Amino acid sequence: MNTSIEMRMTHRRRWFLVLGASLALAVFGAEGRSLKEIEQSNEIRICISPFPPQDTVEPANCRENCKFGGYAYDMSMAFVGTLKKGIKAKFMRVEWDEQFFNKEGKVVREDTYTP
Repeated sequence: MNTSIEMRMTHRRRWFLVLGASLALAVFGAEGRSLKEIEQSNEIRICISPFPPQDTVEPANCRENCKFGGYAYDMSMAFVGTLKKGIKAKFMRVEWDEQFFNKEGKVVREDTYTP
């Protein structure tokens, strides 16, 4: 495969990961918080669904207190860097399908999801 095409596919895959992380932040376990709430708490909560080989997580089966690496983590930290000084990121590992759970904790493929 052409290197240029491979690079575009890799970039698209990465953007889908960032989109997935954003969706997880919006729909996983609670409603998204406003910027004002994030600034008041000095904490932004970010869920990542690692996608090897671009993303890493240690220990492998952790849920909280994980050590992340890779594109999704780097993009998340870059975003955190644009927020008010002092805001810390709190990360949580989620499985891919968890990003799309409804309030009952299920994925309904025919349903629509609005972050």
